[in-house]
Amino acid sequence: MSARVSALQGSARRRDRRGAELWEVKSGFCSRSAGSLLGDFPRSCLQAAVTGLSLERKLLEGRPATMSTFRQEDVEDHYEMGEELGSGQFAIVRKCRQKGTGKEYAAKFIKKRRLSSSRRGVSREEIEREVNILREIRHPNIITLHDIFENKTDVVLILELVSGGELFDFLAEKESLTEDEATQFLKQILDGVHYLHSKRIAHFDLKPENIMLLDKNVPNPRIKLIDFGIAHKIEAGNEFKNIFGTPEFVAPEIVNYEPLGLEADMWSIGVITYILLSGASPFLGETKQETLTNISAVNYDFDEEYFSNTSELAKDFIRRLLVKDPKRRMTISQSLEHSWIKAIRRRNVRREDSGRKPERRRLNSLPPPGLASPIPHTPLSLILTTTVTGWGGVGSSGVVSSLEL
Repeated sequence: MSARVSALQGSARRRDRRGAELWEVKSGFCSRSAGSLLGDFPRSCLQAAVTGLSLERKLLEGRPATMSTFRQEDVEDHYEMGEELGSGQFAIVRKCRQKGTGKEYAAKFIKKRRLSSSRRGVSREEIEREVNILREIRHPNIITLHDIFENKTDVVLILELVSGGELFDFLAEKESLTEDEATQFLKQILDGVHYLHSKRIAHFDLKPENIMLLDKNVPNPRIKLIDFGIAHKIEAGNEFKNIFGTPEFVAPEIVNYEPLGLEADMWSIGVITYILLSGASPFLGETKQETLTNISAVNYDFDEEYFSNTSELAKDFIRRLLVKDPKRRMTISQSLEHSWIKAIRRRNVRREDSGRKPERRRLNSLPPPGLASPIPHTPLSLILTTTVTGWGGVGSSGVVSSLEL
């Protein structure tokens, strides 16, 4: 089996790495993607935003976004800008305060591409696609877009406040969790994805950094899914192929440049569940090529060192998601009906009745204080911030030809 890694520890290392980029292939050539607009910043400091009655009316009308529907006004007429919260290749997030109410939000300035032939900035098509998707969705487990401004150089998105940091950072601070606690968080992730898939929206970049907490200082924190920069509406009869996402979490059909659908998200949920329960990453190899090969070959196992206390139901849940054939992979509806997920409430009730405390397990990613990790590994952050500048598929489609950080 390939080298393992402490995913939660990697998450902590990622806090200071700005400008994480995705890789993307379009029309036979490869380029850095500006698509992951929320993915460009440290999630621990992401905060977001706000009101906008004109946009709310358009949302209700269901009108598609075009540049002409963005508010052609100076955002600073409505919000006072504060310090920079994060930055990426083509975007900057600033803390802002709404004038008149004093409420704090975040303004994300997306640099527009001036010329269609340029590779600098984000294309109108990419911005409008993301905005159209954000305008369509309203769910308690998904970040909400409230308003949009535009000037000569930037589009400014005003988004819901998400101040609780990454889920995996929160779990790393806890140092241990029960399987029931893990499933409570996972159920929220599934609920959010179920809503997206009901609208035929594929996220295509589900990963630890894109799972945030609305507020970590409350009992039972609420999960928020963020970053719709490469999300797509899956239209019946329209074949869609692309190579994009974050290498450690992408499905085999992305690696091999095959037709894509909602099923790709389910593979990513399988990887996230594996990490959530074990603190280890299922497919991470010692090189990026090995990682992608492991994904294409579905080369993983349930190492006893990580899964000795994990139930067979939990393992079955993961097995049904990490299936190479997308058509045989468990759907989001089937996932919510899986016995492991449906048993959450029953398990909690039984424990309350019996007075037994659930077994707590130390997260594999967190060695005892003062000790180095006993398991040598490649930092997950090296995978999560990878940029691919040119590669074919893996297996029958070829091998990775060029990868760089």
